[in-house]
Amino acid sequence: MSQDYQTRQRFTEEGNLSGPIRTGHNQHTLTGNTRQPELSSRVPRVHPPSRAKLERCHFELNSRNVRV
Repeated sequence: MSQDYQTRQRFTEEGNLSGPIRTGHNQHTLTGNTRQPELSSRVPRVHPPSRAKLERCHFELNSRNVRV
């Protein structure tokens, strides 16, 4: 149990060092109102629909080819 906690802590510390937390004052700019809306508006809108459409097209084409 103590080993598990230590490895967990190590990973978190490494992530913090390379992540936005290391920049300190920049952290507010990165994780603040500037970045979150951008991510939440871009990711759900752009990725799932285009992916779903592509998958549907490929699936339809593949199923048609198999039938014919």
